[in-house]
Amino acid sequence: MLPAAVLTNLDELTKLTEEASVALALAEFYNPEKLSFLGVHNELRNALFHVMKMVEVRDKKDEKNEFKAYNNEFNAAKSHLRRAGCDAYELLCISCIKDIEGLLVKYDHEDITIAFPGYYEIRKTALEVKHKVAEMKQNKDLKSKSVETLFEHYFNQAALLIEHVKRINEYIPAIIEIQREKRKKKWKEQLISVGIAVVIAAVAFVLGKLT
Repeated sequence: MLPAAVLTNLDELTKLTEEASVALALAEFYNPEKLSFLGVHNELRNALFHVMKMVEVRDKKDEKNEFKAYNNEFNAAKSHLRRAGCDAYELLCISCIKDIEGLLVKYDHEDITIAFPGYYEIRKTALEVKHKVAEMKQNKDLKSKSVETLFEHYFNQAALLIEHVKRINEYIPAIIEIQREKRKKKWKEQLISVGIAVVIAAVAFVLGKLT
């Protein structure tokens, strides 16, 4: 049976694994190209390697009667799991921001404004989140005990972006309908213009014959 301390540490690693796995699943689901992020998978694989080594050396003490090898493996496993979670959330945020910036790029600015006037406020929010994520990435400390709070911050930013992406997708049919109506109106105007031109030409022809 594993010592109580080892079981406690494994519980901590299990929680980190669950959080990192959720982040990875979201990142890959909301990725427009539906890519797999090998870097994150590699971090999870490395974490598993250190967990196995951690269990393997659990009873080994050094000359100072300390479990240095065990602690090193435990800390390495934590670092890899934390990096996996943070990297996955960063990728998730990047994917959502790309969607927010690109989903409506092929539609006319005027049509977007009519159907979805709040879109450009969302674009502003996405830019602010982009800056926040970049700042978090630059200042994160994977050895800090507060990294789980960092996960929460990442998740909150990602959740906000995901809701914006869903909202944009909901408005796309309305934008398409506006485009369709504008095309119909333009077609009718062109048809009327052609009809008027034909009538004018016919009248001119008749008048020319009478004179």
